[in-house]
Amino acid sequence: MNAAMNKHQTNVAVIGATAPSFSLDMCLGIRDGLKANGADARFFPINDRTNYHDLLEYYAEIKLSGDSFSIIDINGSVLEALPKSIPVKNKFSWIIDHPVFHLERIRRYDGEMILGFVDMIHMADLGGLGIEWESIFLPHGGPAPDPAPLPMESRDIDILFCGNISHLLVGSEFNLRIEGLPEKLATLVRESIEVVLAEHTPPFRTLRTVGEGHSVDLLDSFSLAEVEGACSLIKDFITAVRRLEALKAVSHLDVEMIGKLPDGVDAKAIFGTNSRIRFHGYKPFDELTEMMKRTKIIFNMNPVLVGGSHERIWQAMAKGCVVATNESLFMRECFDDGKNVIISGNDYGSFAERLAVGLEDPAGLEDMAAGAAGIYVRDHTWKSRGKDILAVL
Repeated sequence: MNAAMNKHQTNVAVIGATAPSFSLDMCLGIRDGLKANGADARFFPINDRTNYHDLLEYYAEIKLSGDSFSIIDINGSVLEALPKSIPVKNKFSWIIDHPVFHLERIRRYDGEMILGFVDMIHMADLGGLGIEWESIFLPHGGPAPDPAPLPMESRDIDILFCGNISHLLVGSEFNLRIEGLPEKLATLVRESIEVVLAEHTPPFRTLRTVGEGHSVDLLDSFSLAEVEGACSLIKDFITAVRRLEALKAVSHLDVEMIGKLPDGVDAKAIFGTNSRIRFHGYKPFDELTEMMKRTKIIFNMNPVLVGGSHERIWQAMAKGCVVATNESLFMRECFDDGKNVIISGNDYGSFAERLAVGLEDPAGLEDMAAGAAGIYVRDHTWKSRGKDILAVL
């Protein structure tokens, strides 16, 4: 290995994947945030077998040193506790979507573990899943801000929207997914979708509540795979509907959309012939972040993550963009809507009007971005998240 163990530092192995690129970016951000707080943190790619020997060598080095270390992974990817001869202090697993999708892995781990959640609502749902691990709320983080971001008047992209519109909005695709569920569960899913659309409630919690209304306990009545499939269907459908609604509302503005539409869908039929949305399809993460440097307003719409933040929010703030995002308890706690961010609420028409007014005032957008940057640097970079992680290791 490239450096000897330092007994005066906290030793941390960040273990994760190199693909997709946002996952690698997150792992490297965690590593750098820990190092910025004095830890000896190293990243090991578990999906690249050519580098797997580095992790084994690290384990051997730890064992010889007599020191201990901690593991950090994403979504419980390190499945088994290491042999007792390797002195693992504990494992911190960062769960970046709802724990129901990772329940089997979380349950299987038999060592010491702390769970971090990017969404406070997801963390609150642990009790209903029978999980008793120590847990903390830890939103996504982001990189250090660009030292000299482009001024708003020099940015040629008015609004940048990032996200796919799921093919579930095509009726045959939805029917195919729901027909794969047990009939009773399919009925609960249909009812839950109606509730979420009407009341803007969280998908898993809604499904569980709807089930209770029919005297059905999800985890007792269905397999874990079936419950995961049901939650995934609700989440994906709701996300697609909300993104489509929001895009329709802003289609009269100059919007660059990075993401996929359902195959065979005619954009003009959805958004009208006068739409000013330009569709770019998929772009790699590094190209997306380069586009952010030229963007006035980043439009983030992830409506099933309302108790936390998406990584795109922090990436955009680091690039000097104004962030416009979906309704979020967390973002309302940390920022002032209309002062340093723009939060959509549930009225996308009024939201679109606010974006249009903002674009007419580049100086106002500059002030908004600067105000958000101060809060971001203080509380939400990877350095801040690294400090929070070390506090619980």
